Amino acid sequence: MEKYSREVDEFIVNYVLPRLNFTEYNEDNISDILDYLGDIEGPLADKLEYEELTEEENKLLDIASRTVSEITTRDDWKNME
Repeated sequence: MEKYSREVDEFIVNYVLPRLNFTEYNEDNISDILDYLGDIEGPLADKLEYEELTEEENKLLDIASRTVSEITTRDDWKNME
C-alpha cells in the first residue's frame, strides 16, 4: 500500500491512528479508518446545516473529507473493495 499525500499521511498518523489505537495504516485497517472518518464528517456536516462551525471544526471537516476522498479514489483502494 502506497503512502498518501504528506498532509493526509500526517493527519492519519498524528490524529486518526492514536484515536483508534493503531500503530500504522494498512490494507487491514484502512476500512476502520474510513469508518472513523465518517464518524467525524457526519456530525460536523449535520451541524454545518444549522450553524457555523468553529475554525477548528472547519479544519477538521476539511481534512477528514479530503482524506476520505484521497483514500477512496486511489487504485489500491479499488483493489481492496
